[in-house]
Amino acid sequence: MATADITQPENPVPEPPSLRQQLGADIEIVGVAPVPEAQRTMTPGKMFIVWLMASASATTPLIGFLLFHYGLAYMIAAIVVAFLIGAIPAGLFSEMGRQVPLTALVVARKTFGWDGSLLFSSLFTVVNLGWFGLNTEIGASILAAITHSSTYLWDVIVGGTEIILVLYGMKWLERFYRYTSGVLVVCYLALTIYLVTHYTLHYPKQTVPMNWGTALTTEAYSACCIEV
Repeated sequence: MATADITQPENPVPEPPSLRQQLGADIEIVGVAPVPEAQRTMTPGKMFIVWLMASASATTPLIGFLLFHYGLAYMIAAIVVAFLIGAIPAGLFSEMGRQVPLTALVVARKTFGWDGSLLFSSLFTVVNLGWFGLNTEIGASILAAITHSSTYLWDVIVGGTEIILVLYGMKWLERFYRYTSGVLVVCYLALTIYLVTHYTLHYPKQTVPMNWGTALTTEAYSACCIEV
C-alpha cells in the first residue's frame, strides 16, 4: 500500500515589523505602574544628560534676570538655600521610590493619603501647563527671531515636538537630549563669546534690599517644575 510523502512545513520567517508598527510599539503605555525591569536601562551618564538638559530650561535666564538686582552673592546664596530645601522632599521621595518604584505623585499617597496626593496632582497639572506654555513660547520666539519667520509657526513645531516626545516616553527623551546637548553647549558658548566681545562685564552689585521670600520662592518654583 502506497503511503504519501508528508513533509513538515518549515517555520515561516517572520516579516520585519514595519515603520508604523515600530513607532506604535514605542509609545509609552506604562503609565503610573512600576517600570518593568527590562525597560530599566538608564545608566548614570544618561540620567545626568537628561537632568542637565531639563535644568537648562527657559527659566534659567529668567531666574538670573529676576534675582539680578539682589547682587551676585545673594543670588548664589538663594539658589543654594533653595536647592537644599528642595533636596529634602526629593530625597524622601527617592528613598520611598526604592521601596515602591512608582512616580512621585503616586508615592505621595503613602505620606499624604489619596486626598493629599490628589491636591498635589491638581496643583502640578496647572503648574506644568504653564511650564509647557512658557518653554514653548520662549523657544518659538528665539527660533522666530533667528529665522525671521512666524512665531505662531514655531509654536506649533516646538509644541508638537514636545508632545510627541512625551508620548514616546523617557527612551525617546533621552535620545533627543543626548543628540541636542551638544547643540546646547555650542549655543551657550556662542552666547558667552558674544557677551564678552560686545559688552563690558562687571560684578553685579546689590541695588535693592534682599527679599528672601521672593528669592527662595522664585528659585524653588523652577526646581519644583523641573523635578515634577
